[in-house]
Order: sequence, then C-alpha cells, then structure tokens
Amino acid sequence: MHVLIDGTVERQLSVCELIETIGDLVELIGMTPIDEPKIDWDDGGLSAYQLIKESHIAMHYIGKEIRSDVFSCKDFDPAAVYHFIKERFIVTEVTRYEIILRDFDGHIPIETKDNID
Repeated sequence: MHVLIDGTVERQLSVCELIETIGDLVELIGMTPIDEPKIDWDDGGLSAYQLIKESHIAMHYIGKEIRSDVFSCKDFDPAAVYHFIKERFIVTEVTRYEIILRDFDGHIPIETKDNID
C-alpha cells in the first residue's frame, strides 16, 4: 500500500526534527528501519528517505510544500499516517491524500482526502 500525502506546511522542519519525525513514523506503523534516514539538499529543496525492511518512506520539501510517500507490503493504518503527518509537519492545507493498493495488475486508488477528516 502507498499512502501519498501532499500539502502546504507552516514551516519546514529542521534536519534534526525531520530525522526524529521519520523515526517516530516508522515506530507508529510498526515497521523495521534499515540504517538511518538519508537526507539530501539540492536547489529544489530537502528530501528525506528511510528504507524500511517492508519498503520505504520518502518526504520532499519544496519551499512550503511537502510531498510524502509511505509504502509497505505490510499492512498499516493509513488514517494514523495521515493524522501523524498533518500534525507533525504542521500541514495547513492538504492538497493530496491518496491510498493506492498495488497488485500484479496495477494499482487501485481507494481513498482521497475528501473522506478522511
């Protein structure tokens, strides 16, 4: 399952806050981290990646916009991820919330931001 959440944030988290938040998210969804989160800066913004035994977590900041992808073959609670990201990243407006179930034939979006709050 992919949980995709994009939005406008009040402010960017510091690198230390971002690393702590990713660790807390891994714990929240009951996954197993592989190594430490990777942080990358470039002209476009800040990206953070956490490989997990079950797949990955990726966050990208561009100005005051955040794009996040939590993907795992193992089940987890997408609503908990939505509320966690909205609170911890201080998301003032969610522009995309999508859950995508993947199978061998492609993907099927099953939920959007219109029916989560």
